[in-house]
Amino acid sequence: MSDPGSTPRGSFPVFPVLLLIIGLFVVLPAAKSVQESISFPNWPHVEGEVLSSAIELEDLVSPEPSSQRYRAKVWFGYEVNGNAHVSRTIRVGEGFVKDRAAVEKILARYPEGRKVQVHYLPNDPEAGALEQGEVPSGVFWRFGLGAMMAFFGLMGVIAALSKEKNDASV
Repeated sequence: MSDPGSTPRGSFPVFPVLLLIIGLFVVLPAAKSVQESISFPNWPHVEGEVLSSAIELEDLVSPEPSSQRYRAKVWFGYEVNGNAHVSRTIRVGEGFVKDRAAVEKILARYPEGRKVQVHYLPNDPEAGALEQGEVPSGVFWRFGLGAMMAFFGLMGVIAALSKEKNDASV
């Protein structure tokens, strides 16, 4: 009679493999965000121009006035190797905030028509940004969670394969 928690001989360790795959899907984009933010000072840059500048409002479904969050919506155009590009990323990793005054300060720096330095990813000129942002704390949570899931998934796969190998040698 086999152990109640054991998998039958020759069966596929589905749960550990799923955990490993989900962990990788969580950790890889987070790692990319961290890498892009850290490497920002080394991105090439060109001159661009602010095309429009406004506040974007996100109204969360809540009866409280604090449910509104804001983000600076600044569209800017620039050219790389003769190809025109348009972006709206002010900072790498930016998001909505509750402080409208902070967003208005950002908009004051980028009025329509202002000439700006646009940094862009060397391998993807479509990804342009005006300022280096901090890596959002949520990225570290996603990275940590994804890494733990991938680790435990991998350990589960190794354990299942090791158990199967041991069972086969008996």
